[in-house]
Amino acid sequence: MNEFVSTILGDWSEVECLSQEWNDVLCQSRNNSVFLTWEWIDTWWRHYGKAYRPFVVVVHDSDGCIQGIAPMMLSDCPGTFGTIRSLQIIGQESDAYPEYLDLIVREEAADLVIAKIGSVILSRRNVDWHILNLQLVPDNSPTLELIRKWSTDQGGHLKFIKKESPYLPLTATFEEFLHKRGKNFRKRWRKKNNALSNAGKVRLAVAGLDISVDEAMAYLIELNRQRWGEQGDSFRSSLFTEFHKELCCRFSAVQKLHLVVMYVDERPVSARYDFVHNDKFWGYQSGWALEWRDFSVSYILLGKVIEWGINQGLTEYDFLAGNSEYKTRWAEGNRLLVNMSYYLPGPKGYLWYIIKETRAFIFKLVPSRIKDLVRQGLKSEKNNSVKSSQ
Repeated sequence: MNEFVSTILGDWSEVECLSQEWNDVLCQSRNNSVFLTWEWIDTWWRHYGKAYRPFVVVVHDSDGCIQGIAPMMLSDCPGTFGTIRSLQIIGQESDAYPEYLDLIVREEAADLVIAKIGSVILSRRNVDWHILNLQLVPDNSPTLELIRKWSTDQGGHLKFIKKESPYLPLTATFEEFLHKRGKNFRKRWRKKNNALSNAGKVRLAVAGLDISVDEAMAYLIELNRQRWGEQGDSFRSSLFTEFHKELCCRFSAVQKLHLVVMYVDERPVSARYDFVHNDKFWGYQSGWALEWRDFSVSYILLGKVIEWGINQGLTEYDFLAGNSEYKTRWAEGNRLLVNMSYYLPGPKGYLWYIIKETRAFIFKLVPSRIKDLVRQGLKSEKNNSVKSSQ
């Protein structure tokens, strides 16, 4: 029987030594998420990581091969009764919104490796952490089952919320896709396409091929701000913007970036910012010029992006979590993602559980407009904390 050896890495320079093997382990894991790739994780840490401490558990087999990685970090929550530490997956608690987060474990020995990682994490309870906070983990993840078992065996409080993540399976050809969508969809698609073509010459420019990544990103940011105005929260902070500028360059170098700008008579009217990983699209951000709203430029560009993906042999477009109207219009299925928090038994875990529950109850009574202002203020405060630590 293969014996496993675990190590906790508490310094990012140690974590960087995993860069050559990280994606190889991820590609053989059950949850091969773009938000767990080395490029995403490392870029995120460069921009947001100063406010956290690495807690990365690595499991090797007897041959020295990495079988599993727990890409986690510690966050301090100072309070009247001392500091409470939260253990979470790298990337959470930021405006970057990563999803499909989980442990990274080779499938061949997944159960044993997950159990090993779990025993290491649990052994550090009340020493390194008091709360285990996981966000947007697939609901079929063995990690969630492990934490449920902890709650039963160890006590404490367990809280979870489920969110839907719409997705669209892709067909062999775009004509097959249109046929599958039905008569009304085909009619609307062709009508909108013809109307836009009559308005001017339509051209697409792909970042890294037809246009520089920097120029395409500049158009995306401007069009996103036009689309959302004061209601938007993407590309509002310099931290978020600089993170994505670097990420785009790194993803472009490994063919994971699909950033495209649509022009009408050489004027940029819409842009989409997606990722390509694990044979599928991961839909991330978009924007469009408000004066072109009546031409449904965002709708048309999404269709053309899907057509490109079909031609490239991609199998799916994942819209990620959320119930926006356009997602329900295009999607054909939903996956469930889970936010799970485990509060350890004991005074600190119990106290923080009561605080969180009280805040949640009060927040339900607050008008939506005030809630949005509070959320924006909390994000700004977190970003400022990261900046000040830099």
